[in-house]
Amino acid sequence: METPSYRYVLNMELMDFTGSSYVSMFNDDAEKLLGVTAAQLKTLNETNKEEYDNVFKRVLFKEYVFRLRVKVGVRMMCHADGKLAQL
Repeated sequence: METPSYRYVLNMELMDFTGSSYVSMFNDDAEKLLGVTAAQLKTLNETNKEEYDNVFKRVLFKEYVFRLRVKVGVRMMCHADGKLAQL
């Protein structure tokens, strides 16, 4: 049986003095940020919960400079009556 290849899609909230944005970071950049591969993180989650949590705690509340790509799209909202409206 072939072993799966684990990869990141890391969803984050980035904040500064102007506000916050939700972003997704993909495998190569997530590995650089967290310092472990997705496979290593999966193993930590199964074997050492404390170290697993520490991987994320080590990157919290620090200053970073990110280069982002933004995809412009239409955002929709569902009203209580079930009708869709464009935001």
